[in-house]
Amino acid sequence: MRRHQIINLAFSLLTISLAIASGSPVAMVGMILFTAIVWRQDLSAHISESLGAIDYDMAKEFLEYCTDVAMDIGGKCFVGFETAQCVRNIPNVKGQIVMTDIDVEADVVRWACEFTGGSPKKVIPRPLTTGRFKTECKYCPKKVEDSYMQKFAPPGQKYKELPFGQRITADWIASLQQKQEFAIWSAVKKADADSAPTDKLHELFNGYNYHIGEAIDDGVLTPFETGELTVETIIPAMEAMFCKFPPESYGKQMILKLSHKAYFFYLQALRGFNQYVQGNSRGRTEFYLSPNVRIMPLAGIVNPNAMLITRADGNFLYGYDNEDDTSIIEAEAEKRELCMWIDGRMGAQIRRPYDGDMCVNEFWGDAFAAEKKVAEKKAA
Repeated sequence: MRRHQIINLAFSLLTISLAIASGSPVAMVGMILFTAIVWRQDLSAHISESLGAIDYDMAKEFLEYCTDVAMDIGGKCFVGFETAQCVRNIPNVKGQIVMTDIDVEADVVRWACEFTGGSPKKVIPRPLTTGRFKTECKYCPKKVEDSYMQKFAPPGQKYKELPFGQRITADWIASLQQKQEFAIWSAVKKADADSAPTDKLHELFNGYNYHIGEAIDDGVLTPFETGELTVETIIPAMEAMFCKFPPESYGKQMILKLSHKAYFFYLQALRGFNQYVQGNSRGRTEFYLSPNVRIMPLAGIVNPNAMLITRADGNFLYGYDNEDDTSIIEAEAEKRELCMWIDGRMGAQIRRPYDGDMCVNEFWGDAFAAEKKVAEKKAA
């Protein structure tokens, strides 16, 4: 028996008891008729639910779901994609933040009484600029009743008990994460003069590939030629790139980042050495080129031959901001439809894109090179 039915029963018993206590036949008949009407309404509602009908004050219930439940999913909106797990995350970047890099070198000489201390060799501003984006989702739950709700929902199912709202929200966030993963590597910011409301996420800021190309063009980062990666060449290429670092870096924690296709080549090469892959409790095995160099495949690295090694102490920066400080997912009922939206910012930068701090092969920097050609063509 449901809660409201228990309440109705208690109310009915109390009503009949009062009627009997009054001793008035008219009062008794009136109370009995009133009780019958209450139970008739409850029975009609129960029959309606049993036939699969749903109360279409559904926008309100969906709004409550988004407010109460979907925030758990919404927390993954900004740091849930793959690359965000292996770079330094900097929240609350509203527009731009300058990550100043300083080169300090100790000048060790023979002792003397005079003070001859020097100053930092180099102070380099590294601006991390974020682009503002939005993503929106609008749908009418009633439209999908036949195709989804009635297929999975038992008679009398309530909206808030359905997995439907969670499915819509989770798929929406997963799609956002895919676009974030691609953009953080491949994004090239459109010139303000060319901007439009239809610009995609990967046109709002400059990604890692762009910054690598910029460093190569400035002459501070020299690509190491590995040639196209294959099962036979993948491990020698990794080892040769690691050897490009100065000896004092060998004991530092590093990350080798590559495409999933190149990572598969690596796994195939391991099988050639009778090393077989076994999953761990998280469903993913981590491999190390050396005790301090972790190998990490990333979906955002789209060039199958691109590979890099970098310091693991936050050399790659990811800035983001949730424009609403009170909630991540906003939701609003609009008649029969439910509207959800997320407003945010996203940007990328590399603190030290220099030889000795990272090593890349020749398959990086094409985004910057292409943009430079466009700029030169416009200037000509």
